[in-house]
Amino acid sequence: MKRYFKKITIGSGGCGNVQPTGTTIGLGAVENITIIGNFEVPLGADLPIDGGVTCYDE
Repeated sequence: MKRYFKKITIGSGGCGNVQPTGTTIGLGAVENITIIGNFEVPLGADLPIDGGVTCYDE
């Protein structure tokens, strides 16, 4: 069962923005998923993203 949120924002919270190797983190949002700053998903990690996602460079 997937769990969806209205919006998801990654970054700007003082946490590390690197997903640990060997982990799977699924993100699901109805409206949008925003990644602020650098975010790294290394080889060996899985990040399925589902939702109203638009990718662009600032």
